[in-house]
Amino acid sequence: MHGGRSAAIFAAAAACAAALLLAGCGGGVSLATLAQRQQAFAGKEVRSEGTVERERDPSGATYYVLSDGRGDLVGLKPTARAGRYRGERVSVRGRFEVQGGFGRVLLIHVIEARGG
Repeated sequence: MHGGRSAAIFAAAAACAAALLLAGCGGGVSLATLAQRQQAFAGKEVRSEGTVERERDPSGATYYVLSDGRGDLVGLKPTARAGRYRGERVSVRGRFEVQGGFGRVLLIHVIEARGG
């Protein structure tokens, strides 16, 4: 009887761990992974790290992205929350979306400077 119960507990723990990794908890999701598997993460809460960089669209409007320095970018919204961290390495937790006309975006729930 204990064997079945232990197996069920182990299976539940493994499922929770997998869900946390998919959601970006416990280490976060790299920007490269978000780029490669964007549909798998769309609509999910994720955590990622990078440097906040300012960009301008063709009309000259400012927006901010999270960059890994290797060419992988994710837009950050709202712009007002991201802008104060320009040039800083940050950890961002938020809802990941793929928006038509813009691309990959993190809707910021929490943003914190990481230093370095």
